[in-house]
Amino acid sequence: MIKKKMTYGFGTKLILTALFLIGLLMVANLAFLFEETEEIEGIVEHTYNSRSYNSVAKMSSKGAPMCRVVWYDKEGEKVIYGMPNDKAYEVGDSYFLEVDVDTNRIPKHSVGEVVVAVIIGLIICVICIVNWRIKFGSVKPRPVKEEKTLSRIEKKRREVYNQQDYIPIVRCSICNGEKVAGFKDKKTGQFTEIMLIQKEEELEVFKQRYGVEEVKKEY
Repeated sequence: MIKKKMTYGFGTKLILTALFLIGLLMVANLAFLFEETEEIEGIVEHTYNSRSYNSVAKMSSKGAPMCRVVWYDKEGEKVIYGMPNDKAYEVGDSYFLEVDVDTNRIPKHSVGEVVVAVIIGLIICVICIVNWRIKFGSVKPRPVKEEKTLSRIEKKRREVYNQQDYIPIVRCSICNGEKVAGFKDKKTGQFTEIMLIQKEEELEVFKQRYGVEEVKKEY
């Protein structure tokens, strides 16, 4: 039994750890939101209609209008990128766009992509932590209480009797074996019946009710 639990626990820990690391990597995309950008001027080199099927292309069989923009990065290399032609750019027009300060290239991640990735990553991390706590947390489950035969009412109730004049006894019938718990007057010997005892648990109820530790039997 112990070996099975250890094997199952190791596999679960491995999966949760891997998912947690994936979530952290997605949350790490948050750093891209702090990328420093600047606006530079590119030149429209070519205009065309894209073949991608999008909302604009649905309205026209020619596709979405695009323009090829050219500029140079920090290393002097020519950069060509397709940009939306939402203002009906023509060849030779200036096209202003946001690029990374260090490279003069368009940032790899848009703000929307980063936000979505971070939210999903946080959800994955939280799910992993919660599952880890449930399966391997330091909080131990409460032990199952043994079933009690005495009701709570009977356990809490305490009735007082005159210990100087009465003693608790159980009268047992020799004929039919019937048992009755009650109190016997020390002076007169008169017996006051309290309850019928059919099983040992009922005798315990009698003891609990009157705070009696020991009950003598009389036949």
